[in-house]
Amino acid sequence: MTEMIAKNKPGSALCHFRVMIASTIGRQVLNMLKIITILILILLASCEPMGPLPGGQLSGTLEPFPMDWSSSGDVDILQIETRLNSPYSINIWAVDTGNSIYIASGSGPQTEWVDHLKEDPNLRLRIEDKIYELIAIKVTDMTELDEVHARYVEKYDYQSDVNPQDAWVYRLDTR
Repeated sequence: MTEMIAKNKPGSALCHFRVMIASTIGRQVLNMLKIITILILILLASCEPMGPLPGGQLSGTLEPFPMDWSSSGDVDILQIETRLNSPYSINIWAVDTGNSIYIASGSGPQTEWVDHLKEDPNLRLRIEDKIYELIAIKVTDMTELDEVHARYVEKYDYQSDVNPQDAWVYRLDTR
């Protein structure tokens, strides 16, 4: 028994062999984790938005502009795709007033998708598996902004410190 203990002592050949095997396996595991991480990042970069992470081109069935958006009220999170020449898509809240649908940035112009809309107001909206090709029109009318703000509070049951005048609200219309 003392002979076995002596072989496992720090500095013994058996101990060095175990450390060597463990570090080789450890390096292999780390290399595999690096490869898996890179593959996941590539997939995320080329896919649709996932949670707060932006994605690329949205997939779905292209639909004509609806005369009534009230069915969108049943869907909490929609997706928009901006920068159509190099698609950038995000998950977003949206509200309708029956015949119009709206998206908003409570951060004003400090969001990437708002920058994209300033350059090119054309976007694609996805509701479930339906895609609509639309144009974003910035809302400046205070009555309309107040109505949209009230719809956000009603639909998402939230209170915001953002003054409706400071939010960047867009009405999405047919191109």
